[in-house]
Amino acid sequence: MNGTRYVVLARPHPFIAEHMKKFLSEQGYTPLPIQQITELEGLAAQGTVVGAVISTSLTSVSGESYVDDFRHLRDKYPDMRVMFATLGNPKDMLRPIARAISSDSLDANVLEVKAANQYDPSIGAKDTFLLVHKDCVAKPEAIRMTAAMVGRHFGTKD
Repeated sequence: MNGTRYVVLARPHPFIAEHMKKFLSEQGYTPLPIQQITELEGLAAQGTVVGAVISTSLTSVSGESYVDDFRHLRDKYPDMRVMFATLGNPKDMLRPIARAISSDSLDANVLEVKAANQYDPSIGAKDTFLLVHKDCVAKPEAIRMTAAMVGRHFGTKD
């Protein structure tokens, strides 16, 4: 496990299983699909979990919403970097996600993975959340930019 950099796949919707796992593996991360946050305890304690991807899909094995899963993750791991993955139009998802996850202690900054945001200085901050669409990790012309943003957000492989 030494040197392994896990990225948790919470709510592993088929989109994540197919495209996100492949993308993350190609970037040097080890995707770790989980059904329950408790599955992270041993790995998180070792410091090998660098972030999480939470699907905004309506369906989930856990039966909870992506917001519930986000809150459970943040309660247990408040500094973990998080990305959201969507099949919907990212422009339509930005505000609802930011509103849903903001709280008294968190002013969420949700950034769509796109060229205009590629060099945003807030990437990698614990209150910044990348929003990735399937095309970002499935279309060859988008993968390079997405990889750069994800690398800044989760940290690049040593």
